[in-house]
Amino acid sequence: MLDPNIRVGLVDDRNYGTRLETSIATATIVKASDSDLAWIEPGTDYRVAAQHMLDRGVQMVAVTLGAHRDVRVHVAAPPVQVVDTIGAGDAFGAGLLGWLHHHDLLDPQLELDEDQLQAALEYACLTASLTCARAGADPPWKREVLRSPPSA
Repeated sequence: MLDPNIRVGLVDDRNYGTRLETSIATATIVKASDSDLAWIEPGTDYRVAAQHMLDRGVQMVAVTLGAHRDVRVHVAAPPVQVVDTIGAGDAFGAGLLGWLHHHDLLDPQLELDEDQLQAALEYACLTASLTCARAGADPPWKREVLRSPPSA
């Protein structure tokens, strides 16, 4: 899984874009924010940019709207009182990978049906939401995610 996590003010290397494209080409899953996709493909709608990644061989692109080949799922983040957003993206990625691992679905040829994708993204969103409910980059333990509604 690749999370570009682009920080525009910190990227000053002319070769960064080329190296990022090489990394994307070898990734099974890309977890990117809409601003990451705007940097990668300026002026392109994030849905189109995500589709371009899928067209180049990535098996899943997770943005605010999840995209997996021909399956697209919208998952709303569970409401929480936000204390700190630091680490939320990383927690989302870890939650997604954790769910896939737990269900023995981590594979370079990743294939999920719509229900599996929905459940994986709900789990990832819940993991990120619980992280936002605490100070610092403090992701929840698996047992905390499993006992928090909605269960995925």
